[in-house]
Amino acid sequence: MAFLHLLHLEYLYGIALFSGCLTVFFEIAYQAYLPSLVEREYLIEGNGKLETSHACAQISGPGLAGLIVQWLTAPFAMLIDAGSFLIAALFLCWMRKPEPRTEHHETERAIFKEIGEGLKTVLHHRVLWSIAACNGTINLFNSAFMSVAVLYVVRDLKIAPVLYGFALSMGSVGALLGSFLAKRIADRFGVGPAIIGSAFFYGIGGLLLPLASVSTMVAIPFLILSWFVQSLMLIVFNITQVSLRQRLVPGSLQGRLNASMRFLICSALPIGSLLGGASGEVIGLLPTVTLSTVGMFFAFLWVFFSPVSSLREQPTLKSSEEPGIS
Repeated sequence: MAFLHLLHLEYLYGIALFSGCLTVFFEIAYQAYLPSLVEREYLIEGNGKLETSHACAQISGPGLAGLIVQWLTAPFAMLIDAGSFLIAALFLCWMRKPEPRTEHHETERAIFKEIGEGLKTVLHHRVLWSIAACNGTINLFNSAFMSVAVLYVVRDLKIAPVLYGFALSMGSVGALLGSFLAKRIADRFGVGPAIIGSAFFYGIGGLLLPLASVSTMVAIPFLILSWFVQSLMLIVFNITQVSLRQRLVPGSLQGRLNASMRFLICSALPIGSLLGGASGEVIGLLPTVTLSTVGMFFAFLWVFFSPVSSLREQPTLKSSEEPGIS
C-alpha cells in the first residue's frame, strides 16, 4: 500500500484485526500441539525454551526495528516483518511429528457444544479455574495500569521517552532470565509453590511502581526493578502453569481447554483498560496506579487457597482425575 501511495489508517485497522485473529488460532494450537511434540515430563523445559526464544525476540526486536526504520523507512520494515512470518511458517512445515486424532461418533459437532466442553473442563476443575482466576485478575489490574502507564511515567514522573524505553527493555531481560529459571524453580520448590510464589512476587514487583513517584532521583531505578521483577516472575508463572495445564488434560481436550482459558483470561483485558482510563480521569493517575498494583498483588490468593498449593510434582494425567485435585 505504501508503494502505491494508498496508506490509510483504516487499512491498518483491518490488518491488525486479521493478524490478531490469526494470532489467537496460532497460540491456542501451539499450546495444544506441544504435548504431542515432547514427552509430558519435559513440558516445563519445552515451554521454557519457547519463552526463551520469545524473550530474545523481545530484547532484540525493538532495537532492530528502530535501525531498519531509520535506514530503510517504516514500509520496508513492515515488509521485512511480514517476510519473517513466512520464514516461520516454513519452519513449521518441516515439523513432521503427527498428533493423535480423536474419533468422534457424531458426524458433525456443534460449535457451542465444543465451547461448552472447554468451559466445563476449566470451571469444574479446582486447579484450572483457580489458575484462570489468578491470571484473569493479573490481566484485569495490569491492563488498568497500562492504560495510564505512559501518562504516569511521562507526566507525573517527568521521565524522557528514551529512558522509559530503556526501563522497558530491562524488563525484557527479566523475561529472558525467567525462561531459564522456571524449570529450576519448579524442580527446587515444587510446581505449586512455583506458581504461587511467582504470582506473589509479581505483585511485589508491581507495588514498586507507585513508589517511583517519591522523587525523580529514584524513579528510574524503581521502574527498572519493578518491570524486571514482574517480567521475570510472569514468565516463571506462565511456563509453570501452562505446563501444568498440559499435564492435567488429555490431548483430545487441549485445544478446547486453551481456547476456554484464553477466553476467560483475556476477557479481563478490555474491562481493565476501561476501568483504568475512567479511574485515571476521575481520581488521578497515581491513585489509579496504586489501586492497580494492589489488585495485582492480591491475585496470588486464588492459587494460594486452592489445591495448587499442595502440588509438588507435575501430576500425571491419571492423578488429575482424582477427587483431591479435580
